[in-house]
Amino acid sequence: MQKLLLTITILFSLLSARAECRRDTIYTYHYFNGSAVKENFYRIINAFDVNNKLQKAVKQTWQNSTEYINETSNEFAFDANGNTIYELQKQWDKVNNVWKNTYIFSFSFNANNKLTERLDKSWNTSTSDWQNAALEIYTYDNNNNKVDYITKLWDKTLNVWNNFSHETYEYDTNNNQIKQVYQSWDKIRSVWNNVYQNTRTFNNFKDISSTKREKWNTGNANWEVDYIQIQNFDANGNRTINTTAYWNKNTSTFDSTQKITNSYDFNNNLKSSFYQIRTNNSQSWTNSTFLTRNYNIGNKIIEQITQLWNGQKSSYENVQQLSYYYNTSNELIREDLLNNWDLVSNQYLDNFSTEYICTSIVSGIQKNKNISLTIYPNPISSNQFFINTIADNAYTLFDCFGKNIQTGNLYIGENKIELPSTLSNGIYFIQIVSENEQVAAQKISISK
Repeated sequence: MQKLLLTITILFSLLSARAECRRDTIYTYHYFNGSAVKENFYRIINAFDVNNKLQKAVKQTWQNSTEYINETSNEFAFDANGNTIYELQKQWDKVNNVWKNTYIFSFSFNANNKLTERLDKSWNTSTSDWQNAALEIYTYDNNNNKVDYITKLWDKTLNVWNNFSHETYEYDTNNNQIKQVYQSWDKIRSVWNNVYQNTRTFNNFKDISSTKREKWNTGNANWEVDYIQIQNFDANGNRTINTTAYWNKNTSTFDSTQKITNSYDFNNNLKSSFYQIRTNNSQSWTNSTFLTRNYNIGNKIIEQITQLWNGQKSSYENVQQLSYYYNTSNELIREDLLNNWDLVSNQYLDNFSTEYICTSIVSGIQKNKNISLTIYPNPISSNQFFINTIADNAYTLFDCFGKNIQTGNLYIGENKIELPSTLSNGIYFIQIVSENEQVAAQKISISK
């Protein structure tokens, strides 16, 4: 079965003044079976400090078609430099009508405002105190490049930290990350075991031009090539073609298995992404997914349509549509997610709309840097999905109530994300955090 691909381009911003919509309240509505009547689904009420930093977010769900009921609460604290130093999560006890602690995350930073440690603790309802859960340790070089990253898990029986994963990074003279090695901890031998490594090359514009993934072969204690990704750019630095080729051990050659061809408008906005797949080089390319994007006169995206190729009909069929709406200041005030295209009625049957009640503020934004991600399949019909990325990022999966389901790291190339088997159907959110601590989020749908 062909993969359903959803590509999102997240615009991370860096510094100069402009108006921004501060999202004081967020409402999400559900439209069932293409109905024009919206049903309350949930809302988020945000509170900010005098510096417009988010202090508290309360998520409430619509219950019994009568009222909003508390679900989760997230509280934040910051240091003098605006770094988040802790986040407290609470769950609403519907029986006793009180907030109950669930998780607390503490963050430490160095003099350059680089994250050096993250400590996760969970609330023990039996002993009514916080217990260690996970620890992340970051190390940087003199150029503020992350060179070492270790995660540890708390052993509740022995009350000690156990190593879990280890990553090391190397850079060229331009501070481009040219190598990343991932290792897992061997509890029996008390050593780090190699798992995989990524080797990258860059063009003159500091764009990643190639990524080679190698896996560690424990039998012969050597690295073996897994796949390579080649990226081509136009004169404006736009990524035009992305090709993924897996190593064929039988022929000792790379078999190109996926090709993404991008096109741009005269403002260098991504207009379309054309996905093709095949098994090996002897086959012809087969259409897979076609993604189109439209923009307003302010170069803000207003629509993204994802279509999947139907080989029997030799045509594309709608799969998902994202629509974006802005106020007169070109601030985002509404997002619609449309799924489940019905071929008979020619409409989407499963629609969600998120509306933002905003206060316009002045924030520091300068230059947009595009980071493209490919999420597939979406909707998700099993306990796993994939994220293909061109940069290293951290991710967190939240449910629609704001509960942290799982966290992890994304690395250049294809990342397989395993979901808990007990996860129920519904709308979830993938929060992406870049290496420079920029944050963005994307909706996904699980329908098993």
